[in-house]
Amino acid sequence: MASHVTLDEQWGMGMKELLALFEEETLLMKPKEDNKNRKKKNKTPASARIGLPEWSTLYFKYLQVYTKLEDCYDQIVHPQKRRDAKKALEACIGRILEIKSFLVILNEGGEYIDFSDLLLSRKQSHDVLNILPPRFLTDENKALLESREKFLIAALTTHGLINIPEPPKPPSGLTIDEAALLIQDESLAYGNSDFGQKILCMNNFQPPDPNDPRKQLAAISDKRKRAQLENELELQNATCTTLQKIKDLEGQEMCEIIQERINVYLNDHRDPETGLYEGLPKKKDGGSAAIVDPLPALERPVQEKDKQKAGDDGKQRKTKGGQVPPPKFPDPDPEGRPKCPDFFRRFVKESHDLYKKHWFDKDDYDNYEQTFVPDLLKQSLRPIVFEEMRLLTDENTKQLLKNLKKKMKQEKKAMIKQLLKQAKKEGKEKEFKARLKAEKAQEKKTMAAAKKAKKEREKEKQKGGGLLPLPPKKPKRKKDTSMNKSLEAIFDELVKNGILKLCPNRHFSEYVGAENYTAVPPKPGWAALVDPSMAQVKRQVVEYCILPLATEMVNAKAPFIKSVLLYGGEGVGKTLLVHAACRSAGCTYFDLSPRNTNGKFQGGKKVAQMIQMTFKLAKIMAPSMIYIDEIEKVSALCNR
Repeated sequence: MASHVTLDEQWGMGMKELLALFEEETLLMKPKEDNKNRKKKNKTPASARIGLPEWSTLYFKYLQVYTKLEDCYDQIVHPQKRRDAKKALEACIGRILEIKSFLVILNEGGEYIDFSDLLLSRKQSHDVLNILPPRFLTDENKALLESREKFLIAALTTHGLINIPEPPKPPSGLTIDEAALLIQDESLAYGNSDFGQKILCMNNFQPPDPNDPRKQLAAISDKRKRAQLENELELQNATCTTLQKIKDLEGQEMCEIIQERINVYLNDHRDPETGLYEGLPKKKDGGSAAIVDPLPALERPVQEKDKQKAGDDGKQRKTKGGQVPPPKFPDPDPEGRPKCPDFFRRFVKESHDLYKKHWFDKDDYDNYEQTFVPDLLKQSLRPIVFEEMRLLTDENTKQLLKNLKKKMKQEKKAMIKQLLKQAKKEGKEKEFKARLKAEKAQEKKTMAAAKKAKKEREKEKQKGGGLLPLPPKKPKRKKDTSMNKSLEAIFDELVKNGILKLCPNRHFSEYVGAENYTAVPPKPGWAALVDPSMAQVKRQVVEYCILPLATEMVNAKAPFIKSVLLYGGEGVGKTLLVHAACRSAGCTYFDLSPRNTNGKFQGGKKVAQMIQMTFKLAKIMAPSMIYIDEIEKVSALCNR
């Protein structure tokens, strides 16, 4: 078990390797100039230069970084370090899934990638390819998983599907003869055990050591988990008090700064003729967020061709200013080659910048208990307080503008009455009313023209690609036959019919298998014809069934696979892998195997209702795994 200093060093090494991977990938993805056509300045796109070997190397390096970061996050006790380490781990997991999905495309659809040449060049064994499931999936949700398991056991016991053994009854009184026989048996057993220990010592068989290092390792691990929980609770309690302190001490100053910037914006956008204020942007558009903290205006540089054209025409071309996002990575390929997804690349860089900002030169050797740092806590809570103060200032400003507009209308009415009286005295009442009527009509026309112009601008933005296209209409769903049933009734019915089960406690360590040490022939299309090894199958199950469930962002943005088909002969371990994946990911286990559902739901409508209830409850009790054994029987019935 590593110490705090060792874990910090390991975390630093992992972040350094993560940054090196980011820079290496950036250099690889840059298009290079073609030496043959330098005069034409043709650049070879990255997708044409980088193939399966380069992406396999990146994937292999990300796996090594993942192993380090996952171990650090599991063992680090400091609560703030754990949060920053989880961001790096999340980015690393997302990048692994993105590169793996692209490797499958480069491998002509083959799910299993051969790393024999890569390992041979690095002089490493196949053990470095093993992927352990993220332990935080079960550790952080331990209380929830235990409560679900107890609730499910109680429901299974109610229906008689689990027999809980009764507690042993207290022994009855013994007679003298029975007590004598019991004493004789105990003395004989003691003599036999003593004789057995002597034989073991004669044959150099030592008894188990009470100070076994494995026991000490487990005890230290439990101690670390308790320290993690205590420090996290301490940080959560301190967060509430610190948040209130920042509001009390700095909230008023934040409100003044926000109000000052809003006032400048309102004065700049005031109508000079009417004196009315434009008002703040709508809440759905962010309110005063862009006013208080405006985005930097990025100017597009003028290219050399544009400069030459401007010189030939004798006209000066202005640079296009405004809020322009940075160019997307990678550059588009004119030949339409497939691209590797790169959503998590920027999070890799952001996680390293966060580590460098908070922990790179931080020496907390004296912090033996690894408690939170108050300054970092204040720094992380100030943006939250600032946002709350901004929303509060927005509401106050809107109310102030509303009252001001109302007051200006009242003053305008009073002024019109006064002018009307003066016009009556001068005998110009009709002229004044006619002029007033014309002004109102002109005001209505101006407002209508402004609304029309606004609609036209929105249409132009949509046509020009300024706005995202409207999402396609969702297909009509089939009628929910279980809509009249409550969730309790659905849960009870699925438990009663044995569809919602208690997943057996299995682990990936029970699935023993090695890599295929026979190299794949280097011919196109042959990789898909070679049967995968047991180690490859286990690695695929972890990648496709567990890693996408690591966090909400990984689940939403990483390449996601909804279903996995495990094929093979009887007794090769398919069900074991399903149970191990379900336990490692903390999923709810549903069994829709034909052998399990046979004879329980008769008729097509009942079967459809069973499937709808299963998927409905699986979404509510997510994450969930639905297991269908012997799927070929279902496919044969459906003529598929």
